[in-house]
Parts: sequence; structure tokens; C-alpha cells
Amino acid sequence: MDFYLARHKELNFLNPESHKIFRKLVEDIKVGIFMADSLGKLFYVNKAFADVLALQNCSEGLGKSWASLCLVDDSRREQFFSELASLGVVKDFEILLEKNTHILITANQIYSDQGEKIGVYGSLVDISDRRKLEEDLMVKNVKLEQILSFCNMLGNIYQIKELTEYIVHQTAEILDARRCSLMFFDIDSNELYVNASCGLLDEMISKVRVRIGEPVAGIIAQQSKAVFVEDIEDHDLFKRQNKEMYTQRSFMSAPLFFNQKLIGILNVSEKKGRFNETDLKVFETIAQQAAVSIHKTQALTTFEYLSQIDPMTGLINYRGFLQRIEEETLRAKRYGSMLSLMMIDVDNFKNYNDTLGHPEGDKLLKRLAEIFRTKLRVTEYICRYGGDEFAIILPQTDVAHAAVAGEKIRKCVAEEFSQFGISISIGLAQFQGDLSKEDFIKQADELLYESKKSGRNCVTFYQLKTE
Repeated sequence: MDFYLARHKELNFLNPESHKIFRKLVEDIKVGIFMADSLGKLFYVNKAFADVLALQNCSEGLGKSWASLCLVDDSRREQFFSELASLGVVKDFEILLEKNTHILITANQIYSDQGEKIGVYGSLVDISDRRKLEEDLMVKNVKLEQILSFCNMLGNIYQIKELTEYIVHQTAEILDARRCSLMFFDIDSNELYVNASCGLLDEMISKVRVRIGEPVAGIIAQQSKAVFVEDIEDHDLFKRQNKEMYTQRSFMSAPLFFNQKLIGILNVSEKKGRFNETDLKVFETIAQQAAVSIHKTQALTTFEYLSQIDPMTGLINYRGFLQRIEEETLRAKRYGSMLSLMMIDVDNFKNYNDTLGHPEGDKLLKRLAEIFRTKLRVTEYICRYGGDEFAIILPQTDVAHAAVAGEKIRKCVAEEFSQFGISISIGLAQFQGDLSKEDFIKQADELLYESKKSGRNCVTFYQLKTE
């Protein structure tokens, strides 16, 4: 019976029952409803309106200008009223109130029977949660794009120092932090040391070495996953006073493992704001990818190093020699710097080898390598060219000074092995800008041949004329 009456009764505001139903509907709705007179003074608001604007109750808003309460931005207020005046209605007009409250306003002019404007009625909807969700999604999308770009770039870096510098700077940028450091684990000393950082002083970095188990880095290294510290002074692992150089007590650190072997730890701190759970998830992803890339690059570096080292003497092999002569000749051409090349042949080596045997011949080559290392500068590249031939690249050295170095090692070898008839012949060439690396090597080789022809156990070079 009630349902039948409800379907056929017209909603009439003169009818007390209808008025009661309408008022309850307006009062209980979650949308803010307001009515204002021709001066813009509020004469009705519902509870949702008061809640959206953080009023203590509905009465607090009555008699006040609805525009001063809702349209707090002067430029937006002008735009709103311009639209209302021209169209008579404004729909879903977004306004940002204080405390990050986003609202949508819909307003309609009220006209008299004579067509005069006698007031305004409208609604407010709080969309702060929606905007917060949209912002969170946008931040997550941006973070996702940054992580994808980060991971792609990691696969294109093959030098360990370049890789670690990239990791710390990108980690700081992605997490909006001012400081980040990457520490490597030294298995021999059981200590962690800083390999790369941003936002830290160089003199401080050079002094930092932390043993495993010591706070803070040494404790992090013992954990199985990333640690998010909201307050270092109140954290179960640490509970220590924050250092003066840090303005924030919060940080994140992650141990870097590969195949259950500790590589090091990654630290990030001094965020512009506060770290949150989303930051932690991003940081964990960064740390996992960093660990894999560091291991791969270290393995490649080791392989590359070993592939250019002669296993018997420990000197640079022929492959390594070609790479370094290429680099040094290009540098000499670009900067006009001096460069010399020394080609060395062991005199009477075949006879020594045949008489005493190959093991003794190997020992001789190893000893020559030791002599070259001790008598020459660390900046010079000492290479085993092949068999009983050696090559030494001398950057920033003219042929005259290279000849002095050559004479020093020649005398040392002659004195030590004179009883076996062993000596060395040396050919020396100085690089000139119009030479190719092949011609440069050929020139030094021809000068070595001249030393051989001249009776061996000598240094042959051409003194270049200077203008």
C-alpha cells in the first residue's frame, strides 16, 4: 500500500510529508548542498557542506558569503563568476582549498518569475581522495618509467666505476634524495668501503671503512633484505643519536647479494620530504638490479683483464698491447703530447732455451718481466709482444728520455745474465702526428733490427730534430 502511494503521490512541498522526505534526502546525502540569496549570503547548507569546508556545524556557515568560503583563489573566483554570469550555470568547477582539499563546485542561478536573479543554489563534492589516488598513480607511473630507464641503462655500462657512479646518482634522483652511497665489501679485510657516492664530502668518503657487524653499514650487510629506518634514534637495530651532518633521521639501506655472496650495500638518505612504503619498494627494485649489474660488470672486467694479461709473466699480452697503443696514439694526436715505443728482443734466447730447457727459459722471461717492472715507471705499459720479444709504451716521454730508461734496463739485464750470454737489444721510436699506429710499431721494430745488426746488447733510436 505504501509503495503504491509513493508511486502515485506527487512530491509537493506544500505537503508536510513531501517536505519531510525532501529535507531528509538533502540532509543525509554525501554531497554538500547550499543556497544563497542575491547577495551571496548563505541561508541553507546541509551537513555534508559543513564537513567539506571543515565547519563546526551548519549554523557556522549561515549568513556568510558562500563564495568567500568556497572560492578562496581570487583568479579562480573571477573565472567562476564570469562563467556563471554568461551561462547561468557552472558545472564541476574544481577548486583547491587549504590542506590539499580538492572540491568540485556546481552552481545554478535562481531566478524569480519576473526573470530577476534572486540567489544561487549548488553543490560541493570532495574529490581529495580521488585526486590523491590519481597523484599516487601518476607518481608510481613516473617511478616505473624511471626504473625501466634505469634498468635499460645498466645493461649498457661496462666500466665498473661508471656503473657505480650512475647507480648512486640515479637512485638519489628517482627517490628525490640528497645523499646516496654504494659501499663494496672487501672480503680480505672483512670491511665495507665507499666506492661511489653523491652528496658526501670526498675527505669523509676516503676515511670510511666499516667492519661487518659494526653500525650502521656493517649491520645492514648482515640483513637479508632492505631496511627502512624511519627514525635512527628509535630503531631496534641502531637506537643511536643522529649525526649532525644529517638533517633527517630517516634512511634506507639494502645489502647487495648475488648467488648469496655479499657484494656491498646501497644507502640513500636526506629525502626531500619523508620516505614511504612506495619508496621502499622502488628502492628494493633498484638494489636488486644494481646487484646483478655490478656482478656482471665485475665478471666482465675480470674476464677482460685476464684476456689481456700474459699468464706466465703477468705482463700485458699482445691483445692488450694493441688496445693500449691505439689509445695512446689517438691521445698523442689529439693533444700533441709526446709518446715513445720501445721494442725489445732477448739476445741468444734460443740457445739458452735449447741448452737449459724450456722451464729455465720461462724462468728467464719471468725474471726479465720483474726487472722491467722495478726499473720503469708505473705509468708505462710493459707488454709481452710474443715469444722472447717485449714492447714498452711510454706516454708523455720523448725518445731521449726513453733512451735513458732503455739503457737502464739493458745494463741491468746484461749484468745479471752475463755468464749465460743473455742481453737485450732495444729499438726506440718517437711518435709523430702523421704516423699510423702500424707505422709507429714498424718504425720501432726496424730500429730494433738495427740494434741486432750492430752487435746486439744496445739501444738504437733516432733523435728527432726540434725547431
